[in-house]
Amino acid sequence: MLSKFSRRVSQCLVSGSSRLRVVPGPRNAPVVQAFQVCQQRAKADISAPLAPEPPFPTVLPPSCCALCPPCHQSAAYRAAYREHWEERIRQWACSPSTQQGLEEFGFSILPGAFNAGDVDRLLQELPCHLEGGAVKMEQQNKGNGGYDYLRQLPVSLATLREVAYEALLPIAAELLESHKLEVQSSRRTFSLSGPDPAEKRLETLPTTLQEFEDLCIRRGQTRPSNLFLWYQEGGENREHRDIYGEVSFPLQMVLMLHQEGEDFTGGRFFTKMNGRKHEAAMNRGDLLVFRTACLHGCTPVRRGRRSTVKRYVLGLQFALRQLLRERRAKGYR
Repeated sequence: MLSKFSRRVSQCLVSGSSRLRVVPGPRNAPVVQAFQVCQQRAKADISAPLAPEPPFPTVLPPSCCALCPPCHQSAAYRAAYREHWEERIRQWACSPSTQQGLEEFGFSILPGAFNAGDVDRLLQELPCHLEGGAVKMEQQNKGNGGYDYLRQLPVSLATLREVAYEALLPIAAELLESHKLEVQSSRRTFSLSGPDPAEKRLETLPTTLQEFEDLCIRRGQTRPSNLFLWYQEGGENREHRDIYGEVSFPLQMVLMLHQEGEDFTGGRFFTKMNGRKHEAAMNRGDLLVFRTACLHGCTPVRRGRRSTVKRYVLGLQFALRQLLRERRAKGYR
């Protein structure tokens, strides 16, 4: 029944139909809740509470193609974005200040990577890309907030991720040995080569993101690892590492979607390097690159000048992830 209802909701959300009616009642309570959530998320209120249990189906369209302008799906649009990112990110990655920040603080910021219009567009597109399995951080003792994985990325983010991998590869190669030692010191496993002796032994990172993802897939890491995270007043993220399998990339990224001071105060991204805590002051649209092996998190979020407290961020990983139960079956943490 629920799957049939889900298809009707999806059709109505895309077509704009208002003929769908749900009768409240004890037996219909889960359906009513799912429908209300879908209505909120269709209006781009992606902080709307999601269905509390994973079995609820994702009723939004599997892609944002129905909601995105056709020009945003064209090859020319992708090529233009790639040209834009190649120029900006390569220059920034080669800057001595970028490398110094990664060495001293564990992070470096590319200011204004996305302008206000880009961020607004992302906030409209993101609900259509979420997996629909929201997780409360409190349930995992990770802090106070929520997150959901993205089944796929909007074109602008997917292109950014491809270009950033290639631009950051020289820095990642220099950090590879220290990354391996830091990951292993946290009682996790790191290896680019599989257990099969017939497989070619890898000592360096692949040159393209596609080759790196293929490596992850061969090692059992098959699921997207990019995250959408949201925090309200009092939200925080305790220090942790994002290691989703034995293949990991030395660097990862965070994109800020709200403005400190206006939408919230506090809520600063932080890393811990050599026992010292370093906080990053980010503006809306800033892109932060940090070392994957670093402990990192988010300080408590407080009220800003606006009445509603919101702090949304995107976590962009290069490595694919392995499900927790699969990692535990192999003895990984």
